[in-house]
Parts: sequence; C-alpha cells; structure tokens
Amino acid sequence: MITAILRLLTGVALVVCAQGGAARAAIPGAFQLRLVTAGAEPAEILLQSNVTMVRDASGQMQAADAFAAAARGDTIPLVASGGTPYRSNAPHWGLVSLRATGSESNWIVYYRLATIEKIEVYIRASSGDWLPVTGLHQRSSFLGGYHYPSFALTLPKEERIDLAVRIETRAPIRMALRLVPGYHYYESQRRDLVVAGMTLAVPLVVLVYLVLLLPSAYRTGIAWFIAFIVFESVGAMWVSGHGHVLLPQISRETWPVVGRLAYTAMVVSGWIHATIFLRAAALPPWLLRIGWAITLGVVVINSLEVLQLANTRNLFTMSVLVFPSFIVGLALYAKRHGVAFAGLYGLAWGAFVVAGLVSILGLFGIAPTVAWSIFYAQSSVAALLFGLVAIGLVREQEQALALARREHSSLQAAKLQLEEALQVRLRFFAATNHDLRQPLQTMGLYVDLAAREIRDAHGASANHARASGYLAQAKNAFGSVVHFLDSLLDLARLEGKALNPRQVAIELNPFLARLASEYQALAGGAGLELRYVPTDAHTISDPQLLERMVRNLLANAVRYTNEGGILLGVRAKAGEWRIDVVDTGDGLTAEQQTRLFREFAQIDSNDAQGRARTPGYGLGLSIVKRLAELQGHRVELASRKGRGSRFSLYLPRAPSTTATAQAAPLLETPLGGLRLLVLEDERDLSAALGETLGQAGALVTVVRSVRELRALVPTPERAFHALLTDYRLAQSDTLPDVADHVRAVLRCPIIALTGSTEAQAMAQMAASGVTEVLIKPISAAQLLDAVRRVALST
Repeated sequence: MITAILRLLTGVALVVCAQGGAARAAIPGAFQLRLVTAGAEPAEILLQSNVTMVRDASGQMQAADAFAAAARGDTIPLVASGGTPYRSNAPHWGLVSLRATGSESNWIVYYRLATIEKIEVYIRASSGDWLPVTGLHQRSSFLGGYHYPSFALTLPKEERIDLAVRIETRAPIRMALRLVPGYHYYESQRRDLVVAGMTLAVPLVVLVYLVLLLPSAYRTGIAWFIAFIVFESVGAMWVSGHGHVLLPQISRETWPVVGRLAYTAMVVSGWIHATIFLRAAALPPWLLRIGWAITLGVVVINSLEVLQLANTRNLFTMSVLVFPSFIVGLALYAKRHGVAFAGLYGLAWGAFVVAGLVSILGLFGIAPTVAWSIFYAQSSVAALLFGLVAIGLVREQEQALALARREHSSLQAAKLQLEEALQVRLRFFAATNHDLRQPLQTMGLYVDLAAREIRDAHGASANHARASGYLAQAKNAFGSVVHFLDSLLDLARLEGKALNPRQVAIELNPFLARLASEYQALAGGAGLELRYVPTDAHTISDPQLLERMVRNLLANAVRYTNEGGILLGVRAKAGEWRIDVVDTGDGLTAEQQTRLFREFAQIDSNDAQGRARTPGYGLGLSIVKRLAELQGHRVELASRKGRGSRFSLYLPRAPSTTATAQAAPLLETPLGGLRLLVLEDERDLSAALGETLGQAGALVTVVRSVRELRALVPTPERAFHALLTDYRLAQSDTLPDVADHVRAVLRCPIIALTGSTEAQAMAQMAASGVTEVLIKPISAAQLLDAVRRVALST
C-alpha cells in the first residue's frame, strides 16, 4: 500500500514538473533555433550540423509540438556513439532558422538521399503559424521528376524564417538537408536528368541486343539473362533515386515496394541463370543446395520488408553482398574447370559485391552519399558486362578465327605505342627535371635553416613546440617529394642506361647506424620499435645507390608494419654480407611476392584490420632490384602471410683494412675557415646557399653570372678552396664555358650542384674536370659534407 502511494505521488510530481517546463519553454524569446545565414552565392549550404533533432515517438507531432519539445530540451544527437548515424523507425523532426542576406530570394531546400519513405516541410515567419510547403518532387510529368525530395522557399531579405522538416525512413537518419539558390538547383537538376537518361539507356541498349540474339541463344538461358537485367535496372533506379526522375508518376512512397520486389525477382532470375550458365562446370550438388538456400533466404527477408512485418533493411543489405559473392565464388570455380567466359561472368557479379560493400559502409555512416548513388553506376556496369558475356557466348566460334590476327596486330601496335610512350616520358622528364629540382633545392635549404633557428632558440612555449612540429611535418613532406623525384630519376636513368655506379669500399656500421637513427624516429611515431645490430662488416658498393636501396627497404617496413618492430642488421652468408630488414608486418602472399618488384606495383593499401595506410608510389622495390642488379648485388625476399617479411641485400666482402667511404654524418659538418665561391644565377637559391654555407663557418663569395666570375682575380692569400656551381647558367651559359677559367685562374676544385641529369650533361661535366656532382635537391647536411670533403682533399 505504501509503495503504491509513493508511486502515485512520484507520477504526479513528474507531471507537474513536465507542465512547468512546458510553461517556461513557452515564454516568448526563451528558445531560438540555430540560425543559418544564406547569401546569394550558388554554392550549397549544408544545414545538417545546425539542425535541432526531435524524435516523434507517438507519430502524431505537429511542427508546433516539435518546436515546443526542442524548447524543453527533448532533443537527440544526430550521430550516435561510435560515429554511426541515428537509426529509429519513429518519425523525426529537424528544426533550423534561415535568413537571407543577399538579393537572392528564391531558394531550394532538399534532402540528399533518395531512399526516404516520406518527408514533409513546414515554415513560419517570426510571428506566425507553421505552414506546409508543397514539394517539387510531387510533379508527375514524364522525365520531369526530381532526383532528391526538394521544396521551394522564398526567403525575404533579412527576415528570419523557421524551417521544420519531418522525415520517415527505415534507413539511418542523417538529416542530410541542403540549401541552394533556385537557379543553381535547376541547373544541377538538368544534369541529373542527363545522368538518369544514361542510366536507363545503357541497360536498354544491352537488352535490345540480347533480344536480337534470343533466337540463336535460347539454350544458354538468355531469357533469364534478360529478365535479370530488367529487374536489376528497376531496383537500381529505386536505390539511386533516378527512378523518380524518369518515372515521377510513381510516388516516392510506392517506389520502395517496386524496388524491393524488383530486387527479389532479380535474385531469383539471377540464380536460375547462374545455374544454367555454370552447369558445364559440373557444380557439386551441395553447392547448388547452398545457393538455393541463400536465394530463398533473400526472398523471405525482402518479403518481410515489403509487407512491413519487420525492419529487415540491414539484413537485406547483407544479402546483397552475400548472394553475389557466392556466385562470384562459383564463377571462379567454373573458370578453373574451363567454362568459357566464367571469369568475365564473375567480374559482372563483382559489381554487385562492390555495391553491397559500399551500402554497408553507408549504413554505418562511413559513406553516406556514395552508398546509394553508386547503384545507378552498378546497373550500367553490370548490364555492360553481362551483355559482353552473352555476346561472347553467341559469337565465340566467330571470334576464334579472327582472334589470332587481331592479337598479332595488337601486339605490334602495343609495342610501337610503348616505345613511343617511353621516349615521350624520357623527353618530358629531361625537360622538366631541372626546373622542378631548382625550387625544391631552395625550399629544402630554407627548411633546414628554419629548423636550425628554432632549435637554437631553445624555446619552451606552446607556439615554439607547434612551430617545431609543423616544421618537422614540412620536412617529412619535402622528403617524400624528394624521394619520389629521386625514384623517378633513378627509373629514367636506369631505362636510359645513364647510371654508372661508383663502387668504393664502405664501412657498414656508421653507414647503417645513421640510417637506423633517422628511421627510428619515424618508426617511433608509428608506434613501432626499430632495432639496429652493430656490425664490423666492410663491403664494396656505390654509397649513394646503396643508401637509396636501404632507405627504400626501411621506408616500406615502417609503412606496412602495424605493430611490433623492425630489425636492421648484417649477417655473414657464404662469403657475402647480407643486409637484413626484418619486419613483423602482415606478410605477403605468393601472388603478391611475384609482382612486388615490378614498376608501380602496390600491395593492398589497407592493413589486416581494414585501416587505410598511406599509399606508396610502387617504385621503391623495383628500383632496389634494378640498382642491385646494376652493381652485381642480389635482393632476396622471404615472407609468410601473417608472419612478417625479410628483405635482404647480398653484398661482396671487403677487407677491414681497406680505406672506406662513409655516409654523411648525423650532424652538419662545420666549414670554419674555408673560402668558397658560389656561382648561381637564381636569386633565391644563391641566397639560400650563401646563408647555409655561411652559418657553417665558411667565407662565401656569391657571383650570379659568368662575367662576374671571370672578373675575380684571387690572391694567394685569398684563394678559394672550392667552386660550387650549377650546370646551366644564365644567358645559355653552361659549366663547361667557365671550366677553363676555373682551372687556369681560380685553381680550385669544382662541385656541380645541378638538376641536369641527362647523359650528355654528365659527360660534359666529367670532361670539364668536375670533382663531384650533386643532384638537386639534397639536404644541408649532405651539401656541407660534400663541400668539406672536396675542399679539404686539395
């Protein structure tokens, strides 16, 4: 008895509180919707982030009721926890205020999803009643519908208008409302009409052709083929929204029923045709039973949705993925048993697999727009591919005789095209290489100078920390561009046979320790541990090319390792040294290993958990292999799927007592007391070079023309230790034009810092007595080390 009395008192208290809250919310000015200001620009305005969302649990709310509920705070978030869109079978209201500031008064508000069941729009002025707005999508003339539910609004200048939108849908609720000027919307609508026409035209052309083939191909099940394409096209017209554009006589409330029935019929006719087409593969009976069970399951699931007995949209979306995936598997099975065109048949069904995947992404809010609009592309692609299969079945015998002739002529034409494309690519790269490397070199030097200034400032403020972070990101981006450009250069020089290795003895420990230290920071940022095992090995190789190969292997290991670590070390193997880069990544399948060392070959850009990786360029490993072969080295790959990979370089041994070449040191080498002459006609680069060399302690003289250089007459006390110059100079001058003057008057070694990588330029620089050639862009540390090495060697 006491418990009942307490419950009664509690209920009365809640009612009183609710009435009090409603009364307070009704006070004028106590609540206002979020305001969106619309100008006269033709760009769309996204209203979604400004919409106040109210759930209509009773299904009886009016616009005024929704506003009152919003004033009481009875709102819900548009996006649920985890980032997925809100989902409910109940109607929902979206509320927002609009105000036009420009001269444009005619606007269109539309809902950017075509699969919605019902939508209503209401407006009111600052002090007035809520009035319904008639939807433009109610038009019924042939080819006169609208792609999305749309409503015309008049927004007087500087007047505030409240907008209430009520939607009913079994799909995720996104409130994907857009506002756009009327004239701009009508232009886009005309474009949508063209797309809709093409969507219908492609399957229609295929169907007409198949009907013409029907008398001679009835035994191949082509009648079921035709029915399948018809049903699939109707279903795709519903999901993409183009059905209402082409056939506006069918209301948006009716299209879901039409579309689902079409998809049900498509599944049945598709399975029957698949059994006829693949019967030559002698499919096992248990596979056929599984296929019939899946087909029946799809029919039952979709029937529940059509009869509105249950919300099975998610299950149906999954079936749209499972059913075609099963047939793709059967097609692959049939292809192994020699069924003609089975591969193309499986590819055609693969279009449905892609659409099913994208649909599931749409249900989880990952691809909200593409998830539905992709179906009209799927319809055209599938129709074309299925049409090709049917044509191939009919004309297989006719094409067999002509195939050999076409294949021979195609190979000859392809060979000529490939040769011409290679020459065009080489000429284009040679023409643009220098101009692209020049600004990159300037940018790289200034980035290094800025990094030094920030490092020397020893600041501890938040701005200093952010600036250091931004600069580090800029250096990473610069390094990525340089790496890609160097890869293209290596590829071009390899193909042009213009790369001549300079093999010397190398002490591997300082060489590999520097690279390990550099990539440890990159690996640490990815949550990985990079461990280096010191070595006393010595080898013979080209230092620059060897560094390029090891860098590519380390960069790939960091990119494709999700967790764990990377090991860099050297082992002795049968009279050779083997540099190992071992990772704990996803590993590679046998098929991936066969194509991994090809140009522009890339493995899956997603990791084992489906997370997107930063894609590579597909050049690194192919260049590693070709650079190794050029020097007589070997590359080895050992990998198992799910167990990681080991990339190895086999190098010859060299005696430990041999004078060895080492890579550039970790820190910039001071140039104190060295007198350097810089000849550079480009103002920004000459300033960057002068500042970089000067801050390293050198006494720098900068000249910007050949005339200024020849005017220099140094005294014995003021002799230059080295000349740093480009190959191409102002007024069509080149480095060979000044080489004689340098040798006779200046009497100093020449360092060429150039972006000219043509074989002719390299030969001329070698004939002119250039001591060292540096290819732009290089880092400040590499530049200083080369200058110091050349200047102190004289």
